[in-house]
Amino acid sequence: MLNLRHYTSDDLAFIFRLFAESPAMTFYPEEIIRKHARDWLNEQINSYQQYGYGMWVMEAENKTPVGQCGFMRRLIGDKERLELGFSVLRSHRGKGYATRAVALALQKISSLNGADIVYAVTDNDNAIARRILIKNGFIQDGVTQRHNKTVPVYIFKTVED
Repeated sequence: MLNLRHYTSDDLAFIFRLFAESPAMTFYPEEIIRKHARDWLNEQINSYQQYGYGMWVMEAENKTPVGQCGFMRRLIGDKERLELGFSVLRSHRGKGYATRAVALALQKISSLNGADIVYAVTDNDNAIARRILIKNGFIQDGVTQRHNKTVPVYIFKTVED
């Protein structure tokens, strides 16, 4: 069983570990990664208060944090949209956590009436993330610019037309 729960201040070490594994952080000094982790934690807590959602801790059955999954307000194209994001610690990849977490997150956002459409943006080289999105009912719907690259945009409709 997998659970998604709100971040708390007790999760700072976990966020640091998750961020330290990220290829995007490879050459950053530890103090920059720690600051980024603190800022991320505060951003999520503020998002819960403002919107009722944010990124949630992906927790395995034994209560071990294995990743994160949830929603952010991000610029996609020329509009702020609800974007799904997820990441799993390297040691827990390949166990189906991300696929299950995305399904849980979509159920949560549907119950919160968060949006009619959820967006996801992934790197062209991230075939695993694309498979997870497609397994959960996302379809590719164009492209956008992210970090100076053209990347695919996926959408999931939380309500039928």
